[in-house]
Amino acid sequence: MLLGLTACSHSGPVGGGTGTASPTPLATRVVSLGQSIDADALIALGIIPVGMSAAFNQESGIHPWTAAALGSRHVELVRDTDGLPFEQVAALKPD
Repeated sequence: MLLGLTACSHSGPVGGGTGTASPTPLATRVVSLGQSIDADALIALGIIPVGMSAAFNQESGIHPWTAAALGSRHVELVRDTDGLPFEQVAALKPD
């Protein structure tokens, strides 16, 4: 059985039997590369990416349901069908 925790409500150092760990803050500038389901999952969690892969089968580059979820927020589209455009991703300054 695998159990994963994705959120922590404790903001300070956490101690345990093997030492102390300090949680790092969540990233605020995220670029989602891959299938649109990756960006959709981020958006559903309230994380709006600064950039995401363009949907190759949509003229606008964004699926209708993703556009509806984004509303008026702008996301830079990354065309990665011919490889990863590292310079474009770096220019978005992800965390």
